[in-house]
Amino acid sequence: MQSTMTSKKKAEDFSKNGIEALEADDVALAIKYFSSAIDADPTNHVHHSNRSSAYVKNKEEFRALVDAMTSLRLKADPEGFERKAAALFASERYYESIIAYEEGLEQFPDNEMLLYGLETVKTAAIEAEKNDSVESRKKTRRDKKPESYASMMSSAFKILKEKRATTKSKSKVKRPPPKKRFS
Repeated sequence: MQSTMTSKKKAEDFSKNGIEALEADDVALAIKYFSSAIDADPTNHVHHSNRSSAYVKNKEEFRALVDAMTSLRLKADPEGFERKAAALFASERYYESIIAYEEGLEQFPDNEMLLYGLETVKTAAIEAEKNDSVESRKKTRRDKKPESYASMMSSAFKILKEKRATTKSKSKVKRPPPKKRFS
């Protein structure tokens, strides 16, 4: 029991140091502190949530998402949903981020952080969609050559025909007829 109390106390100390490092923009050090906190007390969802936030700042979105999901698995709270949505948003997975906020709002309908985050992500998703369509139109106009698509497709069909021809010639090994199963 004494050992459990000291490990939880150590974890809290590591977490406090991690928060201070994060506030000082020393993200790498913050991640180390939060990792130490998790090692000392892996069942505390807050440590995973804090490290998720640090990973987002460090542009390690996948790790941030894993920690956010772990935090939610340990205890579903608004901050966990926000961390999950933030990791998805940082990965430019806007619609999944919206879903994460909506999942959080199902459980915590009046949470201001989740409501604000949802509106922010919806706005960003609309802007990204507009920018993507504008960029793709510009790229199409710029790269458009009258025969480029047709020549690309004919080249692709030639490659497929060649592959089929080589695989057919390789597969001309005589195989015995199938055995009869029923008389």
